[in-house]
Amino acid sequence: MVFTTNNIGNENLLLSGFGSCGINSIALECWGINFGNSNLFYNQSSVTDISLSTTNVCLVTINGIVKCAGENSQDQINGSSLANSDYLQFVEVNHSGNLPVNQVATTQDQICILDIGNNLFCQGLFDYYVDNSVAGSIIEIDSGEFHFCVKNSQMELYCWGDNTHSAIGSVQISDRIPQVIDVGSGYNVIDFDTGEKHTCLVRNDNKILCWGYRY
Repeated sequence: MVFTTNNIGNENLLLSGFGSCGINSIALECWGINFGNSNLFYNQSSVTDISLSTTNVCLVTINGIVKCAGENSQDQINGSSLANSDYLQFVEVNHSGNLPVNQVATTQDQICILDIGNNLFCQGLFDYYVDNSVAGSIIEIDSGEFHFCVKNSQMELYCWGDNTHSAIGSVQISDRIPQVIDVGSGYNVIDFDTGEKHTCLVRNDNKILCWGYRY
């Protein structure tokens, strides 16, 4: 497989405990995923974002359309009469937003979609909307096995979801309400990443902070 020098947030290979995806000169290919009996292909290399979970693989096209494959047991892909059907190829996701999609993140049975207006729509196991009054103007989203985290334009980090392994911090308010992560007075978040059951960030003093399973 020969990879291009573009896409998936300037990356061409995505690895996780749920599977792997890579972009070559003509297509996106995913392998080692938990559903289906063969590799999963998307026949265009114009993919701007991708997310993997135990139940779904989702991508965003260059035209701002989000497509997913995998389970639909919680209506996370399609809430119509096709609910509870598995999709073995990528299909367009039905969601309540009306602007082009910028990023997508998926956990088990849950998909969150960030559009170009910084609006965040989540659907599946829970259906809810996160506006700027809750977590500020969101510019980036990532997901673990059962939790989501976002960074806003003020360089703050908010997380929510299942906190069994403290992946969203030591105190949980709600599994559907983002809560700000305390990174220390006077510091902000330069970068972050979510693992399956943990979260790590880089502060503006280049210090790395991690919490969750085995931290």
